[in-house]
Amino acid sequence: MVDDVTINGLRKNETYPGLDDLIHDVKCKFGIKDKLDIDIVDDASSGPNMNVESKFRWKKDPNTLNTVLKISRGMFNIINFVENPDEMKSLIAHEVSHIKNEDDSISKKIIIIYAVLAIISAGIVMIASTCNLFLIFLDLVLIGICGARNFNWKRRKMETRADTDAVIKIGNPHAFQVALKKIYIVEKDDPHYLKFAALLSVYNFIVGFSYPSIAERINNIEMWKPPR
Repeated sequence: MVDDVTINGLRKNETYPGLDDLIHDVKCKFGIKDKLDIDIVDDASSGPNMNVESKFRWKKDPNTLNTVLKISRGMFNIINFVENPDEMKSLIAHEVSHIKNEDDSISKKIIIIYAVLAIISAGIVMIASTCNLFLIFLDLVLIGICGARNFNWKRRKMETRADTDAVIKIGNPHAFQVALKKIYIVEKDDPHYLKFAALLSVYNFIVGFSYPSIAERINNIEMWKPPR
């Protein structure tokens, strides 16, 4: 039992012995001293298998200002953290890297910047074109695409950096690769994922991919070399 990690949302007779110690170890490797709340959650919106993105989510609790890491129950059906602790540590280290680098704050700033640019640009076009709705719409679409591409480019950089941090801090690239492969097997059979895969591909082709594919992430980990 550790004081800087609290696990919430447990059902009656539901236990994950050693999970708090495992997360505490990851926190220490990143030098994070703030308390971390763990919420064990369901994600009915993603069906029985759940999307990869839904397995880990994190945010700041506005009441306590503690960082909250949400882990869906589906993750524990995929990763046995008792038998394979480094697999779970690597996945959690990826999320803790986002927390450490305040990636959520950076993403929000990019959105705000482009929202302000869109308002200013639309105002200029409105005045210059004497309220031509087509030109205003076209201007907003172009600003939106530029903003989305910049946002997604930055997110890709964040994801790659978080993967690298996980490999460096946990020191077991193979375990991280195995964990990602287990997630991929679940993800590719997810009916929700398959239903929107084609539409998502078209959208991503226009605005750029915000996340590296599982295959790309696994390959990047395989190619990673420790700095000399």
